Amino acid sequence: MLKSFILAIIYQHNSLLRLAMKVLHVFFLLLLFSILVVNRADGTKIDSTVASSTVASGMAGAKNDDIKNYVDDLVDKSYKIINDKSLSINEKVARSSLLVKNNLHLDWMAKYVLGRNKRSISAEKIKEFTDIYSKFVVGAYAELVRDYSGEKANIKTIKRVDDYMYIVGMEMIKADSPDLIKVEYLVHKIDVAKNGSYKVADIITEGVSILNSQQAEFDSIISTQGIDGLIADLKNKVDLKRKEK
Repeated sequence: MLKSFILAIIYQHNSLLRLAMKVLHVFFLLLLFSILVVNRADGTKIDSTVASSTVASGMAGAKNDDIKNYVDDLVDKSYKIINDKSLSINEKVARSSLLVKNNLHLDWMAKYVLGRNKRSISAEKIKEFTDIYSKFVVGAYAELVRDYSGEKANIKTIKRVDDYMYIVGMEMIKADSPDLIKVEYLVHKIDVAKNGSYKVADIITEGVSILNSQQAEFDSIISTQGIDGLIADLKNKVDLKRKEK
């Protein structure tokens, strides 16, 4: 029942999710938030408007200007990769991979998508999962540069959730449609020692969170195949993608 529900939701929002991932190449080329209350990775309850995280303590909050500068810089780097006619498509994918890897909060994302399951998983297995999950996510997002078709994105709002977390609201414009798609990015401030150190943790498109979608999907796999089954599944996907190149 749960698996069927998840598949139905994913199918329903497939075009929006793919559109959101394609816009990662606009934001920095960057897995179901609903209107209900969701379970945080550590088991506590939070409002579904944000997948919050205690990223640091005792740090001063960043100003909205800092976040805007961070996003603007990623947009600029992304456009340069996409529009560089001297680069082959494979070179664009390679550079996109590096950009994505450097700007995703992958360690936090990996723990979040494991949800409450991480309580019963050893530290060694969590590390093994984080490694393959990171490769899976970076590869999936970077490959989307091949499908880029002129989407544009504009920053509309920046909401400060707390000293270390922001939601950047953007509107995406498709090249072949006047319709606007609302996309929100969850941005973490992770290291005050390095001025302006931020990473993206999630993308929410029209209320649908990529991370929460992944958490639901992975929970279903873990419940039937265990963490080893999930790791094997991601390894197979990474290997298959590598063979297709």
